[in-house]
Amino acid sequence: MEDRLMAAPISDTLESIAKSLEERGWSVTDALLHRDSIDLLAAELLSLWEADAFREARVGAGEAEVRREDIRSNSLRWLSPESPTLTQRPYFEVMERLRLALNQRLFLGLLELECHYAVYKPGEFYERHLDSHEHSDARVVSTTLYLNDNWQERDGGHIRLYTGSETIDILPTVGTMAIFLSEKIPHEVLPATRNRLSLTGWFRRRSFTRIYP
Repeated sequence: MEDRLMAAPISDTLESIAKSLEERGWSVTDALLHRDSIDLLAAELLSLWEADAFREARVGAGEAEVRREDIRSNSLRWLSPESPTLTQRPYFEVMERLRLALNQRLFLGLLELECHYAVYKPGEFYERHLDSHEHSDARVVSTTLYLNDNWQERDGGHIRLYTGSETIDILPTVGTMAIFLSEKIPHEVLPATRNRLSLTGWFRRRSFTRIYP
């Protein structure tokens, strides 16, 4: 039976993601959310962007967090899983089911999700990096849901995954989600020719305190 939130049967989609993570450390799917839910997320992001509710992205963690435009030049807006908007609820519900499925199959011990909206303006980028912080292994699985309507190859903005044996370029088309192991897969965000919109999240194995936004 097809779930009301997901674009494909729950068992098929989650099983495929878990199997891919287990076998190669990354997965790509366009079957996690219905298009209506994705369009609402994109509209909410754009409303927040127009209201100047984003901040410049930084690198590092805690007191070591700094703005480094030579490394990362995008903007972001943190979301609160504890108090989601109506628009965000389908996303958080689906991600919770993904968390449980990954724990059941892969025994990852995932406890929670942290996530933010992100905007890369034309020419902005994020150099090659790992999502796990230098002194913390709390981030286990990285996810990015793309919200870009009518995105074409010529628009650029790929996320490039370095798997060790090959390089994978994923076009940030609307509804696509890239999922990979935070400690294992280096990656970078390539420049685009138009605003590039996404909802990026990390499943964590330990809890932490964040001040929103």
